[in-house]
Amino acid sequence: WIGQSADGGWFSRVGESDLDPIQGYVMALHWSITNFHGSMEVYPGNMTERVFAVVVLISGMIIFSTFVSVITDMILQVRQFRKKKNEQKQQLRGYLRRHNISAHLTVGVKRYLEFHTDAEKAWVEDRELLHALPLNLQKSVLLEARAPVMGG
Repeated sequence: WIGQSADGGWFSRVGESDLDPIQGYVMALHWSITNFHGSMEVYPGNMTERVFAVVVLISGMIIFSTFVSVITDMILQVRQFRKKKNEQKQQLRGYLRRHNISAHLTVGVKRYLEFHTDAEKAWVEDRELLHALPLNLQKSVLLEARAPVMGG
């Protein structure tokens, strides 16, 4: 076994040369895990205490890692939401600009969306893009957007 194969291995250095290999490896695992956060001052007195200490330390690492992962995921979701919202606003601006919507109507649309938009709505095409607007604003925008096509 590692540590017992040569003189001066860690088994003999810690004065535990009579341990069976499994106990020795549990002790090594306990030592290595506790060194993630510093040295350990309280030593387990027997194999049961050492196994308990290893289980508690591994559980603590898993719980902490899960916590960090959840926080990171939440931050990523907020970023993606903001990016999607900005893309939707950009699409709307482009739509209004492409169809030469008047400044007065554009300001009305932007004001409405600024104060009344449900952030979870997705806008893709004309109807979906304008779906968040009240019916009268939708009709006005579509009328102005399609007027050049209708007028010939």
